[in-house]
Amino acid sequence: MRFPHCPDCRSANIKYFDARKNYTCLDSDFSFSEKEFNKLRIFLSYGHDQNEELVHMIKSDLKKRGHDLWFDKNEIKFGDEWRSSITDGILGSNSALLLNDG
Repeated sequence: MRFPHCPDCRSANIKYFDARKNYTCLDSDFSFSEKEFNKLRIFLSYGHDQNEELVHMIKSDLKKRGHDLWFDKNEIKFGDEWRSSITDGILGSNSALLLNDG
């Protein structure tokens, strides 16, 4: 089992409450179960639009398994600074899935 992080704010400042059988983030006051903590935040990178259809299939399958995904078309809004949005997405994720044409 990996060390839990808050699914809301990604903080590691959490406490487990035996009586309630859940965790509470001491930074955001968000409560969550062990099942939620086992979810991964996955950064999807696909480089080129020709991979987009495959990435959508992978994204859909991972979401069905309960994972939270960072996907540029969902996370970067009009007017956002795209470099900092991508950096924040990478830093806020547990894992990264990278696809390229190589």
